[in-house]
Amino acid sequence: ILSNNTLNGGGSEISEHNAGAGIITISGNTFNGKFGNTYSSQLRLKNNQADKVTNVTNNIFVNTGWGLTMENYKNVKIDSNSFTPMADSVNYQLITVNTKLNSSSSSTIVQTAIGGTITNNEFNGSGVLGGNAISFYNHDSDNDIYGSFVIGSSGNENTFNAKIKHFIYFDASTGTTTGYKFNGTALPNYPGTTNWPTTMAPWAENLNVRYNKFDLGAGLKFPMNMSFAERETFETMLVHKPDNAALGQISYFNPVHNLTQDTYFASIQPAITAAAAGDTLELSEWAYTEGITIDKSLTIQGVDSANVVLNGASLANANGITLATGVANITIKKLTIKNFKGSGSTGTGIYGTRNNNLTIDEVVLDGNEGRGGIFLGGSGGIENVTIKNSISKNHAVAASRGIVIWDGFKKNITITNNKVYNNNCCGIELQDGTASGVTITGNYVSGNVDNGLGLTGLTTGAGANIISNNTI
Repeated sequence: ILSNNTLNGGGSEISEHNAGAGIITISGNTFNGKFGNTYSSQLRLKNNQADKVTNVTNNIFVNTGWGLTMENYKNVKIDSNSFTPMADSVNYQLITVNTKLNSSSSSTIVQTAIGGTITNNEFNGSGVLGGNAISFYNHDSDNDIYGSFVIGSSGNENTFNAKIKHFIYFDASTGTTTGYKFNGTALPNYPGTTNWPTTMAPWAENLNVRYNKFDLGAGLKFPMNMSFAERETFETMLVHKPDNAALGQISYFNPVHNLTQDTYFASIQPAITAAAAGDTLELSEWAYTEGITIDKSLTIQGVDSANVVLNGASLANANGITLATGVANITIKKLTIKNFKGSGSTGTGIYGTRNNNLTIDEVVLDGNEGRGGIFLGGSGGIENVTIKNSISKNHAVAASRGIVIWDGFKKNITITNNKVYNNNCCGIELQDGTASGVTITGNYVSGNVDNGLGLTGLTTGAGANIISNNTI
């Protein structure tokens, strides 16, 4: 037990525990780093291969340069502590996790499955923007082993206050630790050693931090309660896979909400898989880097077509949305589908065959390089399709269309109040086969390489065909 002490300077190192030791408790202490080496830990936990339960609770870390470090350590609970760096400091680490095994008796130490729980802590800034709150390093990648990390939980969230540059930081260093520098400064070696050089690799483990509150400058918020603009800012305060593909992913927000079942998902396709026919999925403002397949009757609706984006720029031979053949009663509304690429039946914004009772409303389709914006096949017949209030544009490769329904008997088709422009082939088409009960009104069609409006096989079998008030 280490409790109720004031430790000025380097603090304390707890390491290489005897296998017979009991629970390790570090509680109620004040660790003041003002008098210490800038890169000397205030509290260092090291080499817990004996798997001793370690509780670090209700401590105060002040004037921190390098606060609490965990090296080759597991089975630790870090709870209800406060961390405050030196005033105006920009290079500080409040909590650091590392796979690296450091020991003067390293032949008797083995790497362990590092992990721990970090809850109810307060992380403060220095008053100026800088530093890292929680950092993860893989500086012993030869034998790295991982358990699990819990960073905040429901009702036990950490608070990350303003002026911290990186709330969570995944390190991407490679090579040897010999001569390694942090923020341009070489870290000290152990006396009489060369710091036991090891091989570094990017931190590739994933982490979920959704149950934490973060202050971007306007008060503490959970990520799920942030606006789209705030989440864009928040993303710049994390270092993870979007910054370097070799790093792990930090999850902080489940943007897909099944309104019918009141369940949440990190991406769309798993939500579709878990949904029942007739459910409604609501998509929050987010960049979804996936193409999806709808294989049951569903409503998929965004909250804002401008910022709910399916982006296929990083995908090959994919559609934005594929409608499984013959599935009826699908509604798609308020989202953007862009940059999908492919050929044949791929590279289309929305692609389907014989999907009766289909509604597409307030959807933006932009720059899809296959069959274009909306490509529906009517082979065997298709009926009751409504496409309205949408934009289909900039589909630039050969034969890319804005909106087309192809083949078969097309019945009760409504295409109204859309903007269709700058497509390599046609604007709006009902191509091949026959069609009846067609309403095409109020559309703006411009700058398409082939015809602006192409309708073939119109008959009156299902009702009048109305083509009116379009600008072509």
